[in-house]
Amino acid sequence: MSNLARVLVLACAIPLVALLPAAAWWIRHRWVVIRVEGVSMLPALRDSDVILVSRSPRTVIARGDIVVFWGPDLLGQPRPSFPAGSGTGRLVIKRVVATPGDRVPEIVRHWAPVATVPDNSLVVYGDNGGLDSRAFGLLPRDRVVGVFARPLARSCERRRPAGGVAAPPT
Repeated sequence: MSNLARVLVLACAIPLVALLPAAAWWIRHRWVVIRVEGVSMLPALRDSDVILVSRSPRTVIARGDIVVFWGPDLLGQPRPSFPAGSGTGRLVIKRVVATPGDRVPEIVRHWAPVATVPDNSLVVYGDNGGLDSRAFGLLPRDRVVGVFARPLARSCERRRPAGGVAAPPT
């Protein structure tokens, strides 16, 4: 390799290597990979699915979106509640059924005695039940980590015969 070729390679490689940490930081702060645990989002998401979630704070959340959020505190509470600040608890995945300005569903009014969803709040339900707004009321918007973007890997669901032993995949 000639000296000129070496200089050209180094001139291109050094800036690229310098940009790698910045690119990694940007990707890490924009996207997060989540593994689904549980069946509350069946049939949309299955247990052990791996999904990509957009963390952008500018993301507009609409009715029907699937969101990932820091769940409520379940310990020693007469009903689940959200501790002050975000980033505590367990990550939960649910579908948005009402956004600010929408009517609060009747079943949620037990926990949130308001007619419409206030600013910076959401109403979320699991597609297949589970811990959702019917149990804890309105979800504060600052608890939302991100919005479901796409599945990365679908779980291989095996049929289980009576007795609980997994059948071989078909």
